[in-house]
Amino acid sequence: KNGQLESTYLFQNSQYDIRDIWYFSNGMIYAISRTGDLLVFNPNKAEPVIRHIDEAIHPMRIYSLNQLDVVIVAENGLFVIALGNLEIERKILVDKPIILSSSDKGQLVLFDETDEVKITDENVTKLTNKKIPVKGVTAVSRGRNWNTVFYGTNDGAIYMVDENEQITSLVGHRSKISQLSNHPQNPRLLLSTSYDGTAKIWDWQKEKVEPVNVISSGNWKLRSEERRVGKECRS
Repeated sequence: KNGQLESTYLFQNSQYDIRDIWYFSNGMIYAISRTGDLLVFNPNKAEPVIRHIDEAIHPMRIYSLNQLDVVIVAENGLFVIALGNLEIERKILVDKPIILSSSDKGQLVLFDETDEVKITDENVTKLTNKKIPVKGVTAVSRGRNWNTVFYGTNDGAIYMVDENEQITSLVGHRSKISQLSNHPQNPRLLLSTSYDGTAKIWDWQKEKVEPVNVISSGNWKLRSEERRVGKECRS
């Protein structure tokens, strides 16, 4: 308003620890709390509907599977929730705690502390294991040409892996990488944020890759992202 951003509270309750949110084009909003609660906000109702997912341990992400289901990613697995009755439609449990998830070409990719990821099929009915060249992944982004993958790690390093599995290390952060995101218009640029309180931009196609420091926030833990899955979008 008048050139200024304004915000209002959608919901405020210290009982919940909201970790992720998904917005549908019809105005419905689904939020997941680390407490295991799914909160559903209807634009025509004052209060959210709250459904506790008993089996989900420390949920962290929520994705739209289609117009009928959402997928909740928790430390102990995946839970497909039917939007009609908010019941668990199916689940896939894992033996090692999930620490990170991402979406890649319509499939979910799950990371734990090993050098192996688990990839779902498009309908989230099964998992396939795949080796990756990096351990301790805390953030991931795929290049806009889909041929290059960037992995951020616990120690602040960023590894760029090309289609030939050649690895290049991008050094500049001093602590855990919290988020990686490729620029939506310029495929040469990668944005990284870290627990060291900085955000950096990398022109990774240069012969000598050196970051540009765009934010230094002291003790803040920075995170920034843009996600597109199917027809829904959120930033």
